[in-house]
Amino acid sequence: MPHPQIRFQTAEGQEVTFISQVGSSVALWPIGCQTRITYDPSDPQNADIKPSAGLKMLWLIGAIVATTVVLRVALEAMGLQFAH
Repeated sequence: MPHPQIRFQTAEGQEVTFISQVGSSVALWPIGCQTRITYDPSDPQNADIKPSAGLKMLWLIGAIVATTVVLRVALEAMGLQFAH
């Protein structure tokens, strides 16, 4: 899963570049786009993308879909079938 490279300038004017821990198989952050980040002013390299409500919803939907698939596979492996 790709993780975007982020470049920003601190309030003190220091330019910082880092690889985000937030990744997505869908290009949520096109090159050159702006996004909100959080960072530690005493250690600006300790930064990451600030999750938005939309991003949180995307993760929630992904988790629900993944859980549904895992449960379906497990139930079918035990010989149980979903009603069609």
